[in-house]
Amino acid sequence: MEEKVRKFRLFDNEDHQINYNTLTRRSIHFGDVVDWEFLSNKGLAQSFLDSINTDPFSGPQWANLFQINEPIFHELAREFFASFEFNATPFGLYSKRESREVATLSGLRNVVMVNATHFTHLFWPNIGDIRYNVGNTKAKSIRNPRIRLAHRCLTMTITGRKETTPRVTKIDLFYLYCIFRDGIVCNIPYWLAKYLKNVKETSVIFRGMFVTRMARSFGLLTNELVSVLNREPPPYVYRKKSLIKMGVIMELHEGECFWPATREVAGEGVGDDEEGDGEGGNKGIGGSVDNYHNMSQGEWQVHQAQWMGQQDKRWGRLDTWIGKQDQRAS
Repeated sequence: MEEKVRKFRLFDNEDHQINYNTLTRRSIHFGDVVDWEFLSNKGLAQSFLDSINTDPFSGPQWANLFQINEPIFHELAREFFASFEFNATPFGLYSKRESREVATLSGLRNVVMVNATHFTHLFWPNIGDIRYNVGNTKAKSIRNPRIRLAHRCLTMTITGRKETTPRVTKIDLFYLYCIFRDGIVCNIPYWLAKYLKNVKETSVIFRGMFVTRMARSFGLLTNELVSVLNREPPPYVYRKKSLIKMGVIMELHEGECFWPATREVAGEGVGDDEEGDGEGGNKGIGGSVDNYHNMSQGEWQVHQAQWMGQQDKRWGRLDTWIGKQDQRAS
């Protein structure tokens, strides 16, 4: 088995060998994951997953994608990114049964594979503050904490990067549009393949978890093989403290955790503070975060219900407006 692992470094294809030799000089990012167990124990995980587009085709994809947590192995990651070619492999986002279902097959034929910038930019005012500024829009300007968490999950998975995580890129906005705009179905395997294709061009190797997931789904990751592979350190876990700092959740005085209410549109520089300096953050129309700390659980639930009702009305107006735009375009 050790001899088999040593052969990972050798390729018959000259281009693959050059790619591998280049990748050996680059570090492998050990990844980031959300503490889903904590969110589940607090009764928050399911409400977040329910907020994702629940289309029978797209819903399971996003939920499965965001919850991937696999060890990363040096040899597997470099071997894959040096030589891979893509087909219709679903990256473990579907079970064997799901991949054969009519809904899945039909979805793959009708999903979005073009980033319609015009529509995504029109979508931004419904989730964020001020005007969307390409390359300079901060994630803290996303008003809904669930959408902010979805953005962070995107940067951990299908748009994996390190330096620009606090910003909402054009491709981030496209994915948020696909997730939270009803009726939009995204071909995640296609977009993930497109992203992974460029990993070997980056200074740091991201998304080794996907390589492990694919190897496992094909039955290649045996216990014997794992025992001789070099494993990266475990990923960084966004636990309770990090999630509160991001403004994704908040803790009341009883120790219970809740989703903050979606706040009103704020001017530039106003909102949650992702850098953690203690200013901004979770300020709804009812006042500062201190108001929330003094609420009982029952009062908080009433407050949340009122806000959710307001958000439903806003999304309804958005659907009506986009429907009119679609009619004009046709």
